[in-house]
Amino acid sequence: MRNGSASSGKTWKQFVQRPSLRVRPSKTPQRRPSVIKRPRHRVVLDTNVIIAALKSKSPQSPTLELLRRWRHREFDLLYCDALREEYVEKLLEKGVTPVRSASFLADLDTLGIRVPLAPEDILPRIPADPDDDVVIACAVVGQATYLVTYDPHFEVLGGECQSVRIVNALELLRKSRKVKDSQ
Repeated sequence: MRNGSASSGKTWKQFVQRPSLRVRPSKTPQRRPSVIKRPRHRVVLDTNVIIAALKSKSPQSPTLELLRRWRHREFDLLYCDALREEYVEKLLEKGVTPVRSASFLADLDTLGIRVPLAPEDILPRIPADPDDDVVIACAVVGQATYLVTYDPHFEVLGGECQSVRIVNALELLRKSRKVKDSQ
C-alpha cells in the first residue's frame, strides 16, 4: 500500500472524495423537500385514551389511530412511573386483554419517553380528582405539546396548563393530519 491506498489500487483521496452528482434539469418543477425537520409533538395520553384505544373494535377509532401514529413515530409519547402504574391498574380493571395490555406496555417501555417526577412537581390543580395532578405534572415537566384526555375534570384548566394544550383525541388527530399533509 502506497500513500494509504487500499489493495484495490485506489488512493486515499479516492476513498475520501464524494462522487460528483450529475443533475439533469427537469421540465416540470418538483417540490423540494424541506431541509429543516419539524420537531415531533410531545404528547401525554391520559389513561382513558389508552383504555378507549385498546378496547376499541373499530379500526377507524381516533384513539386507535393515535396509538398507530405514535408507533409509527409521528409523535413522542411521554409517561411517568405513576402514570404507567395507572395504565397497568386500569387496563386490568377495565378488562383489556392481557395480550393487548402487554403489547402496549412493551411498546411504551421501548418507544415512550419516561419523565422523572419529583413529589414537588405534583401540584394540586384538579380539586375534583387529585389523581389527575400526576398526569398534568408529567405533561408540564416533560414539556409536552399536548395532553390528550376525555376526562371532564381537566376542563377547570381552560384547555391549557403552562403551555401544554389539553385536547381530546380527535383534536390532536386533526392537527397531526394537517402537519403530515403539509410535509
